Amino acid sequence: MFFDDVRPVAMTMVDWKTFIKFGEDHLHMSPTRGLDDAGIDLKDPAAFVSCLEFNNSPLAVLRNNNAAGLLHASFSFIFIADDEFLKLIWKNYTTPNIQIVPTKTPINNIVVATMNMQGWRDFIYKYCSSDETDAYLRRFAEVCYNFFKATWYRELWYGIKKDRYFDNTLCMHQ
Repeated sequence: MFFDDVRPVAMTMVDWKTFIKFGEDHLHMSPTRGLDDAGIDLKDPAAFVSCLEFNNSPLAVLRNNNAAGLLHASFSFIFIADDEFLKLIWKNYTTPNIQIVPTKTPINNIVVATMNMQGWRDFIYKYCSSDETDAYLRRFAEVCYNFFKATWYRELWYGIKKDRYFDNTLCMHQ
């Protein structure tokens, strides 16, 4: 697998006009009001999820491990993987959350991996919280984490310490 060529390809998008109008019509408030206070731009991938509890506390929502909104947003990455990596991911991460769609090419597999944000949060933490997990999967989890870290989704791992394992891969721990 080529870790330098994992790319975000799709994510849940919101129709802000409809969402805001619904909040104003039924709650007499804008559900996005808290985004400005937190400094979260409407274009940030985490903006929609952070508004779903209609409490105008987006950071609290993102930091809540039980936030239901995480189930309503999905994210997909596209990358090239060899058969070994596909076997590893199917063997080690059995969950209905992950959808792996490989397309065999003459050289390798083109893969689209999709999960809801709760799934990505759990996947990344699982593989970055133990040096006993496969380093190949841990590196993939770190590449995904690095993308989310550049957005407000970084708050999903708020309060979790980040270090490096002996092989220089990401280590997450409480």
